[in-house]
Amino acid sequence: MIHDVRFHRTLAAAAANPILTALMETVTAALYDRRRETVEFALDLKESAEMHRDIYRAIRNRDAEQARKTMALHLSKAKSAQAREALPAKDKRSRISRSVALRQSKPK
Repeated sequence: MIHDVRFHRTLAAAAANPILTALMETVTAALYDRRRETVEFALDLKESAEMHRDIYRAIRNRDAEQARKTMALHLSKAKSAQAREALPAKDKRSRISRSVALRQSKPK
């Protein structure tokens, strides 16, 4: 989780926009403790890391449009994931069990 926070802080700082940096710090502070409590239920950490790599590549290649699209998708998926992770523990366990069963049943 710390890598996620560092990635987003680094992007905000790289923008050289003090308002964006302050906003990122505010959002991080507001969400960090809650996210720390729910991260154990996360099902998409590898996908999130891959999206970070895609965002980084787009920035490195100076492809602003691709970076914007990838970041928008990443934030949308993160929002959905946080909503799933906020379910009561009983619901979380059953959703995780279903998700694991679905992943295991997919042909490789």
